[in-house]
Amino acid sequence: MKNRGMMLESLINKTIKYYDQNNIALFHKKEIPISFSKIKKNNGKINIINAKIKNKSTIDYYGIYNGTFYAFEAKSTKLNSLPIKNIKEHQINYLNKIIKYGGKGFLIVAFQKYDEYFVIKNELIKNLKNKSLNIKIARKNGIQLEIIYPGILDFLNILQ
Repeated sequence: MKNRGMMLESLINKTIKYYDQNNIALFHKKEIPISFSKIKKNNGKINIINAKIKNKSTIDYYGIYNGTFYAFEAKSTKLNSLPIKNIKEHQINYLNKIIKYGGKGFLIVAFQKYDEYFVIKNELIKNLKNKSLNIKIARKNGIQLEIIYPGILDFLNILQ
């Protein structure tokens, strides 16, 4: 699905920009490690002929707030549930390592159908017996986020 999660990504990017501009926290979107094997220049324009992802990306975002390192993955679904297969095992393992070494690792999940956003702790995903995270489980076990003025998804206030 093209552009899946772009609304969530846009909200998070606006939020981390707000945090930075207001000296609250520093977060970054992690870049995808891409190698370009063939590039062609034509009339001042660069055309990429061949590129590939070098290795698996770990998570979407990382940063620091009040001396604590944070890492999180952002997922979005238009359904009543988020299929667990959309969360890669290496991402869960990476978040577990962050937690093991004293950081905070979690997911931010958007249920577009309901316009609801949740912080989902890594342990919940690890322990799900189902093959999906449905909205009922998210409401019961997740931490609901609100979009607040000036249009940000403030996730720091619930992580302290």
